Amino acid sequence: MTAHGYRMHDPFVTPRGLRFMLYSVLALLLAPVVLELSGVLSDYDRYSEAPAAFFAYHAHVIANTSGDVDLLVLGSSTTLTGNDCVYLEELLTQHLGRPAVVTCLGSNWRSEFIFYGILSDFFKRHTVKLVVLEEPREAVADAEHSWTHYFWKPIEFGALLQGLPVRYQLAHYAQSILGVPRHLLSLLRHNDGRGPQRELAAYIAYHGAPPRLLGFKSLLRPDTRQPFQKVDYPVPLIPAEHMIFRGAEHPVLKFKGRRFTDIQARGMQLMKDLTIAQGGHFALLNYSQPEQDKAPLRVRTYDPHAMGGYIPVIGVDPAELYPGFSVDKIRTLWKNESHPNWNGARYNTRALAPAFLDLYDHG
Repeated sequence: MTAHGYRMHDPFVTPRGLRFMLYSVLALLLAPVVLELSGVLSDYDRYSEAPAAFFAYHAHVIANTSGDVDLLVLGSSTTLTGNDCVYLEELLTQHLGRPAVVTCLGSNWRSEFIFYGILSDFFKRHTVKLVVLEEPREAVADAEHSWTHYFWKPIEFGALLQGLPVRYQLAHYAQSILGVPRHLLSLLRHNDGRGPQRELAAYIAYHGAPPRLLGFKSLLRPDTRQPFQKVDYPVPLIPAEHMIFRGAEHPVLKFKGRRFTDIQARGMQLMKDLTIAQGGHFALLNYSQPEQDKAPLRVRTYDPHAMGGYIPVIGVDPAELYPGFSVDKIRTLWKNESHPNWNGARYNTRALAPAFLDLYDHG
């Protein structure tokens, strides 16, 4: 009762209030599909919303580049910090006798769903001869990425979720709902995907990998245990056949670890299918990563089986990659067990280069 003696009804009990509530909920649930079907939100806007310079680079690639790409390297921050993309482009240019094009793209951490979306969007304006995807480091269930709401398109990317547990489908659709307010805001205030100009310009110059200007000559974070010092070790000449797994037993590399999960295998298989459909080769890149907090130092590898049809894997036996290296010497190449520093990026890229060339030529 109010002060004047009138009874106030719950607005959701009245027919009008109930209809308003139901229509509002329905509009919210359908908003991601309506937004995607309308085409008013570009892929450029989706990527430029993300709060990171490397996603601003993704937006730049989608909006401002097109054409043939010789090599696309795709992965998590391990890939972004672990590849000397400029060297790979120079090497391919020399190998092909013409200017080559190399691009490195990635996410702040691994997600098969995010990688599938990035690759699908990239193929809209590019063809790629060789796609090299970082192999998962852990056999874990792939839940939604914390930034999924920026990128997820329930219709276009729905094939990745078909047949997976309902909880994954609901979680990703819920993420697309969470992204709607930000997307709608971008239609009123166009996203500035340029990022800090110095950062984006450097990413463009370095083909998408974190450029030397932004920390490649230093560790990712200050580390009092292992201050960065530039080193330049001779790179071992490893035969390409020792570094490529093509579906049988590897002649040298002995894989450890659990098999991939169904979600990981499904995502990678679909990425392989996307690549082959546009005429390219697809391979995984296995990083022999040190466990720096363990004594004695060990180097991890992972099992590339259970792919529903094999996918070639680039991988190097740690004994060949780091011949005679002490624990301290290996640590001069790695910030931690997940991220090479600039020393490691240069060393590992040059050691793996013959495998990249072999897969480029033969798949």
